[in-house]
Amino acid sequence: MGKTNLLLNATRKHKSKHKFAYVDLSKSYNNVQSCFRNIIDIAIETNNDVFQSIHSQIIETRLKEDEKTQQIPAHKEHENELRLLLNSTDQNIIILLDEIDGLFATDFSDQVFAQIRSVYFSRINFEEYNRLTYILSGVAEPTSLIKNKAISPFNIGEKIYLNDFSLSEFMRFLKNAKLDCLDHEISLRIFDWAGGNARMTWDICSELENLLISGKHINSSDVDSIVKRLYLTDFDKAPIDHIRSLVARDSEIRNAIFQIGYNKGDTLSNDIRKKLYLSGIIAANYENSEIKIKNKILANCLSDEWLQELELKEKVATDQVEALFKAGNYAEVISQTIEVLKLPNLTQTQKRMCTNRLAYAYFKVNNFNEAIQNWKACLYDKTGFAHLYYEQIYHLGASYYVLKDYKSSISCFEEIYCNYKGNTIFLKAACFLSYALFTNDFDTNQNRIIVINEEVLECIKNNEQLNSDDIGFYKAITHFILGQAYYRSNELNEAQKHMHLASEFRDVEFWPNIIYELALCSKSDDDKKRWLNLLVDNILDRKLNPVENHVAVFYFGIKTFYNILVELFLIETEGFNKLFTYAKEHVEHENISENRLLYNLGLHAFQTNRISVGKALDLQVIIKYKEFNDSNLISLCYRDLVRFCAAEPEYLEFKERYIDLICKSEKIDKLDLALFANFIVKAIKAGYYKEALNLTQIIKRFYESSDENTSAEFAPIFYSEMAAYGLLQQKSEELASARRFLKFSEERNHIFKDHKPFQLFKQRAFNVVNKSNRESLKIYLDVKANTDTVNKKIGPNEKVEVMYHDGRKITGKYKKLKADIESGICRLL
Repeated sequence: MGKTNLLLNATRKHKSKHKFAYVDLSKSYNNVQSCFRNIIDIAIETNNDVFQSIHSQIIETRLKEDEKTQQIPAHKEHENELRLLLNSTDQNIIILLDEIDGLFATDFSDQVFAQIRSVYFSRINFEEYNRLTYILSGVAEPTSLIKNKAISPFNIGEKIYLNDFSLSEFMRFLKNAKLDCLDHEISLRIFDWAGGNARMTWDICSELENLLISGKHINSSDVDSIVKRLYLTDFDKAPIDHIRSLVARDSEIRNAIFQIGYNKGDTLSNDIRKKLYLSGIIAANYENSEIKIKNKILANCLSDEWLQELELKEKVATDQVEALFKAGNYAEVISQTIEVLKLPNLTQTQKRMCTNRLAYAYFKVNNFNEAIQNWKACLYDKTGFAHLYYEQIYHLGASYYVLKDYKSSISCFEEIYCNYKGNTIFLKAACFLSYALFTNDFDTNQNRIIVINEEVLECIKNNEQLNSDDIGFYKAITHFILGQAYYRSNELNEAQKHMHLASEFRDVEFWPNIIYELALCSKSDDDKKRWLNLLVDNILDRKLNPVENHVAVFYFGIKTFYNILVELFLIETEGFNKLFTYAKEHVEHENISENRLLYNLGLHAFQTNRISVGKALDLQVIIKYKEFNDSNLISLCYRDLVRFCAAEPEYLEFKERYIDLICKSEKIDKLDLALFANFIVKAIKAGYYKEALNLTQIIKRFYESSDENTSAEFAPIFYSEMAAYGLLQQKSEELASARRFLKFSEERNHIFKDHKPFQLFKQRAFNVVNKSNRESLKIYLDVKANTDTVNKKIGPNEKVEVMYHDGRKITGKYKKLKADIESGICRLL
């Protein structure tokens, strides 16, 4: 009989004296509130005779609370409901929480156990809590129940250890089970295998009982056969399956079992012994006795051969990942590493190594968010593994930089710059640090940027670890950054000096970036043309292709390539045409269309604040519209003209053409929705309510075909529609829009739950609906009052005076006005 059966048996035995609620926590819960509510619901359902009267009160309170924008915390609701239960009975309430380790996989387990602890200490304020007892059952140490160290530990309650049967208890069990007819040798054979484990003993004896009933004479070999069939063949019967699963997942437990096998159990720490007991491997008296596997069945199931097989499988899996990484097959590395990390038998070292490789692979395929999450989960100890640790910190910094989280990026590079000087990681981090400072806030960091790069130049002079190529690379980077810094400060002579020094290292991958910056530093258009034409010839002669690597701060990237084209477009037509023709064949996708490339270049010009170039390139695409059939590209051009040319005289024309194209379009994206939302809000602010409603009708037709992510962007559009109808005093349409918005909000509540502006929209929609309901109720009551008055006092020919909704007053015979009175369009005065 296991712990669950003990709980259920205790419930049956004492249910006349106490109210019990047995809750299985291995079931999944969406959040802490659903867990708390389930506990209360089970307490009510299993004690319906006492708690039925308060059930409807609890449900009603929950429904009202769910409708509120600001709900009370889940733990507070649970405490209110617990006290309501306790105040409904004079008996003790005992809540049995079974399989508590099932909660550890959730993100709210701390809240559950902290709440139990809080109730314990709240007995001083609420006397009824003295009649509440929790019994927690599962594989866990009380001190480990609350994982967050910022929360007080679970230091209440009393631990209950469950020992296996002693030999005398086992013999008593056989007598009670009416199996004392077995030969003493057979009884000892059962005990020799199971060691008194209640579950195993029960299962073996049940099988022997079946043999007795069939009339078979039983001997010791029958016991051996039963044990082999139940436990030593497929290893899928409880508790063996669960224990082997725990061992496979935890290298610390496996190492401890190896130690026990070598008769070194006495060297194990108390924490490891505790872990072995909680896993069901050693006996409960582990503090004061010889450490050994607690029965022969377990010892066979946890054999050295099986443990060594686990280690071998891990090594093969991790070696395969390593080989794929070295081959540069990063997509396959990601796929296989995710599967390897699911293996139940990885050591902590193997997990760290695999997670680190996974982070690098994500970094290589430009998935920087995943890279960051994985690196943060597997950071090496910087004391024992300094090089590995700071290599991880460097790549974290680079990832943050690409994601434009400059504060985090600078923090990573600062850590290396201050603590790990004089090596290549330091040089890379210092260069990246100065560039991140440059990007984030140049004006504040100008002097420091110069100091950092001068320190790098000094470090290069005295560094014997660097070869000539490395020295050239770091000199080119530092002079390049210094040149940019001086150019930004408008010190053109210093800027040109450093850019010239950087340009001496023609073999670095970002040499085109250096020449482009030299062109920008030029003091005349002729000098600029000369540098740009040199750059065009170099790119064409060397067949250089810009890379898409987003970490390419010191590479020749697509942004620099487009910057060169934009500068050429402004001052050097021939050079522009040469490089543009080259781009069609060698940049981005092969054989990209001329118009698509022009559009991409125009968008880049807009995004880098060169509005006149972006406008000219988009209009060039539009003029060529008759030569090709791509209305989607034309729509994109007009969309960008609307986005970036609000100050241009043709803006209204661009907007009109864009809206017209959307009317004919079959598909839109989030940017279109954002633009239309902006149009609608501006129209409402300007008092053009009907125009706003026309725009909502145009864009609303795309809602049904939108996916979940895109459909969420309709929120401001649906809300603005309701607002526009309200401002036009069109009450029925406003009410219909409010109800549509509330239906939309319920469907998207999981997206907008913590979005404050949306919750405000939702509250205003509620107000519209509630106001309408109150007005409808008032009209109904007025009509009812009129009707009741008429039925009692007014004859058909009696003269009455009524007032209509528009303020008109009319006097006439009741029989002529009766229909209007009863319909509610006028009321008696």
